[in-house]
Amino acid sequence: MKNNWYLIYSQQNKVDSDTDIHGATEDLTHELEKGSKVKLLFCVANSNPEIQQTEYLWVEILLVQEDKYLGQLQDEPKIIKDLSIGELIEFEEQHIHETDYIDPFDSGIKV
Repeated sequence: MKNNWYLIYSQQNKVDSDTDIHGATEDLTHELEKGSKVKLLFCVANSNPEIQQTEYLWVEILLVQEDKYLGQLQDEPKIIKDLSIGELIEFEEQHIHETDYIDPFDSGIKV
């Protein structure tokens, strides 16, 4: 069965003026490991390209192999009906829009 959704590539270090997407920086994606959480942008696949329904959802990484990942969906989708919390998601580094990684040298936290 084919999904009625797909992942949108991140605009690495750029802002897309139409959707205001901020891409995850390449430096942060190299810090990701099993248990890290990433935000991915899911889009409903439909025949009308003028109607783009999207939602950001958090995914917990279960497996990392080079720039490919296997994760488990952590949010309950509101728009995408054939996707549910706990579902396994395969994605690549370029799909990552945001991470939960906090750089201790750039966080403002004093240690």
